[in-house]
Amino acid sequence: MAHQPENGESMQILHYENGQKYEPHFNYFHDKANQELGGHRIATVLMYLSDVKSGGETVFPNAEGKLSQPKDDSWSDCAKNGYADHTDLLEEFSFDSS
Repeated sequence: MAHQPENGESMQILHYENGQKYEPHFNYFHDKANQELGGHRIATVLMYLSDVKSGGETVFPNAEGKLSQPKDDSWSDCAKNGYADHTDLLEEFSFDSS
């Protein structure tokens, strides 16, 4: 994955044990130093590497729209079975190395 420091933050990987949590927070900056480095985040990406029977949720209390995506006929066979589908991965994440 390409990372250009002038355009973004380093990747942050978090792992929580049973019962641990991350306190509610906002993904924007109040301090002048971060604003001078480019300002607020424009996107946050969350990836869950496993499915659990309980817990594991992320809540966006002020978000409008669907609260969950049920496994239904709109999912591919790979998604329904928990397998990654990489068919369009290179198209979606191609980076110009020049």
